[in-house]
Amino acid sequence: MSVTHGLEQYQHLLEDEVRDIAWETGAVKRNGKLDAATLVQMLIFGYWQTPDIPLSGLQQIAGRRDVDVTASAISQRLTPECAEMLHQILQRLVAIQIEGEKVDIPLLKNFSAVIVEDSTIIPLPPELANIWRGCGGSGQTSQAAVKAFTQWNVLTGVLSGPVLTDGRVNDHTSPFP
Repeated sequence: MSVTHGLEQYQHLLEDEVRDIAWETGAVKRNGKLDAATLVQMLIFGYWQTPDIPLSGLQQIAGRRDVDVTASAISQRLTPECAEMLHQILQRLVAIQIEGEKVDIPLLKNFSAVIVEDSTIIPLPPELANIWRGCGGSGQTSQAAVKAFTQWNVLTGVLSGPVLTDGRVNDHTSPFP
């Protein structure tokens, strides 16, 4: 699918589907001013921008959606059910595949596929070590980390992934075939 169509799917997931996921996981138990879409977008964009963002920073992000919410209200929503909701949303986001432009190089046409693969490690708070195992916890390593593998077929333009694994997974043991 095109990048534009992929972005439309991301938006639909983060604006509409998120409500059903929130109710199914129990992350949202009633309708209030801090709805599921605002909660999820506040957390994603807040922690993406500043991994150690304080609750007051998350309040400001909610304010950009015209939602006035207290730090206490945000803190009360950071529950195991909220973590499960975010996990399910993440799984759906990474399942959306997009296609970039194909590379038109005559030499490469001799091959059935030309694959470029990369990975990145995202350190997580130590409290998540039982879900996403990291590489330790001393120096530059973290007890909890997630590794995202991505693969691009240069000939077709198909981008696969990211596929998420524990942070300690070696690059030589890629989840891709």
